[in-house]
Amino acid sequence: MSSHHGAIESSKALTEEDRQRLDHVDQVLADARDLKAWWDATDSAKAYRETFALAATHNRPDSSFGFFDEATVGGEKMAVMGNVQEQFFDRPKIPAEAGAGAGKAEKAAVEWTRRQVEEFVLRYFMRVSDFSTPRAFPDDEGDPPPAFLRPFSLCPETGEERKGFGFELAYFKKPGEKPGKFADEGKYAIVDLREIGEGKKYEWIVVKVDIFDFKAEAAPFGHEYPFGTVPLTEESYLVLAADFITQETYAAPRDGLVGRYGFGYGFLRDLDESVLGYGPGRFDAGFQLIDFHVRDDGEIRSRLAFVANRPRKVTNVSLDPFKWGLNVTDMISFGMLSGMLGPIRSAYRQLPQMPGVDLAQLYVQFANMLSAGAAERRLCISKKQLEKIFLVKHFAQHYNVVAGALVTWRMIPDWFEHDGYQLPDWVKSGVSK
Repeated sequence: MSSHHGAIESSKALTEEDRQRLDHVDQVLADARDLKAWWDATDSAKAYRETFALAATHNRPDSSFGFFDEATVGGEKMAVMGNVQEQFFDRPKIPAEAGAGAGKAEKAAVEWTRRQVEEFVLRYFMRVSDFSTPRAFPDDEGDPPPAFLRPFSLCPETGEERKGFGFELAYFKKPGEKPGKFADEGKYAIVDLREIGEGKKYEWIVVKVDIFDFKAEAAPFGHEYPFGTVPLTEESYLVLAADFITQETYAAPRDGLVGRYGFGYGFLRDLDESVLGYGPGRFDAGFQLIDFHVRDDGEIRSRLAFVANRPRKVTNVSLDPFKWGLNVTDMISFGMLSGMLGPIRSAYRQLPQMPGVDLAQLYVQFANMLSAGAAERRLCISKKQLEKIFLVKHFAQHYNVVAGALVTWRMIPDWFEHDGYQLPDWVKSGVSK
């Protein structure tokens, strides 16, 4: 496979930072498997301890709910929360009679759709899961205004606003071998997920993900008044293994389905803490599933599930002056000193860490103490509400990823290359020109 269209395994040795990150893969997978086993049983029996409505969509046949519960992970009880969301994806225009008892032509159409979904989801979805919204065309006349004048400028912004998730390959583990690293060339061409599993090419792979358009809003007076948004750069590492990859094809329809295909992952904990105390890269244990179901009438629906520990901290403001110094140095150098600071950060991580302060929970406790609990009863200021807000944001991010993928899915007439037809390069490489 060429470097332009496929993943390339690097010959470079792992760095100390690589090894520190990979040291946690086995534990992450073990905890994620425990959580998934608990969720499979609980979801099948519809036996959640506490469920609640999460979001509503208008004029669309979608549903979702959040939950709080307790699971056993690694032999110990863990307070968990999560959400399950189902949404319509597509309905190819095939005869309504397709399905049980349908003629050969109609059944062939459903089978063609099933094969297309399998190929799209397991080989290409992670390559094309981010997209950009339309942007104003920049004016060619004159230079852009300086940074201090941009808040007052009416000139069109030239920056690209990306949505969805940007996945790229990071590490791999082959059967009987030590972990390795993918090269930068071809890192966006995510491997075919059917190559992961027992007796296959990879035991597991690790990908890095950028979560675009992840923002925190500050609207103390409501959205009808001026409010602000704080962009939060979310970059974390995910582990994909066979336990979280779905590839099921049914010879005869099962519960109205002819096939289920999807993928999932566990979350690796970040090596460095950030101002957020909870979220991707900061879970004690967690997993995400993204599955697509093909019905016997050709309809395609998605079902997504997320489960993780309930947060011990919501924010994590460091009081360590040395850590502040490293971060400020990195910031004012625009990242140019990141390589030089790497060994210092690695050595610093081995030292006892000064705990950060959770300002969000301090605010909740202070507000309820001053109001004798009225802040929670009247203004929803509570830790539980913060947890629900996180689940709503998680739901919205994944809802938009699936909705955005529909445009790409429909854009390509055939997800298989064959004589006379070739997929566009950007689909195979994961890099849009």
